[in-house]
Amino acid sequence: MSCESNLVIISMVHSWLVANDYDGLYCDGCGCSVDDLWPCSNVEAMLTCRAGYKVAGCQNDCGEGCDFHIVAEKPE
Repeated sequence: MSCESNLVIISMVHSWLVANDYDGLYCDGCGCSVDDLWPCSNVEAMLTCRAGYKVAGCQNDCGEGCDFHIVAEKPE
């Protein structure tokens, strides 16, 4: 897939996430906010991502010292 195609896909996904009140995407061990979708540029990872919601802090099993994680359930 070309770089231009990736940018079109990212733009479309960004618009859909914002329109549906999601904060970003997550997949196995990975997450990104709507403001920085797919920073890794891994096309294969893009295929497994799901829409989710941002929660502050690092999950116990992560160990990366992250500022946030994207999770499936909307926090209360």
